[in-house]
Amino acid sequence: MLSILLSSLVILLFRYFEHFRIDELGAITFNYLVAAGLGFLLWQDKGMLADLTVKLWLIPALVIGVLFIAVYLIMSRSAATAGITITAVASRMSVLIPVSAGFLFFREELTLTKLLGIILAFLSFYLVLKPAGNVKLNWKKAFIPLLLLLGIGSNDTAMKYLVENYVTGEESQFLTVVFFVSLLTGSLLFLYRSLRERRIPQWKFLPAGALLGLLNFGSTYFLLIAMSVFESSVLFPVVNMGIVLFSTLLGLIFFREKPSAQNWLGIALAIVAILLITTGIYGNI
Repeated sequence: MLSILLSSLVILLFRYFEHFRIDELGAITFNYLVAAGLGFLLWQDKGMLADLTVKLWLIPALVIGVLFIAVYLIMSRSAATAGITITAVASRMSVLIPVSAGFLFFREELTLTKLLGIILAFLSFYLVLKPAGNVKLNWKKAFIPLLLLLGIGSNDTAMKYLVENYVTGEESQFLTVVFFVSLLTGSLLFLYRSLRERRIPQWKFLPAGALLGLLNFGSTYFLLIAMSVFESSVLFPVVNMGIVLFSTLLGLIFFREKPSAQNWLGIALAIVAILLITTGIYGNI
């Protein structure tokens, strides 16, 4: 629940970035400094720093750290080229990858109830995120949203695998490494852009990045903890649907975005899907 709440607040914060013309790359980069700092504060055994090189999760953590910030940048580019609707659908439909991996690689049981819930989840995503009326999609621009879907889905699947096999009990250490690599990657990109464009940074992105870092760390940390408790086929659909539902509520409250009848139908189906997926844990119906 905390991961859903904080992830939804991240989306809300990005909306305000646009409103206040916050430098997104600067804020995203600084957010990883805050997130890495929080991870280090929660690092219970600081003496383990010397043992990082023998951790089996170290190399995957380095790769995920680069992918973390890459996904944020791909999301921004997708929204600019393919539009908000396709981007939102792609980011939420990424749940297909970790859910499928749960059945294929983690030996999770696929019940009829759970399968029906997952199917309804996909339908609810489409109905909730699709605006009213006919929306013409430019499929030539579908590559970047597809890349976004693959990036988010791959990150979620990789973290689930690492939690299942290597990271249990070392979540704060793992996240610290991931966020630190994201910080280094973002810093290099920020420096390169500033030198190439001769752009003087507007430092108002610092407080925005700090707030983003708090939300980002919290949402990722609690999601990582949940991965050690729940199956992929249950966790990721519920989290993604929860983010869609709560984001819809925040949009209604803060931006007066009134969902259409079609959107409300999707919300209702999402609630039913959550119940079916959760019920699917306890039986072979």
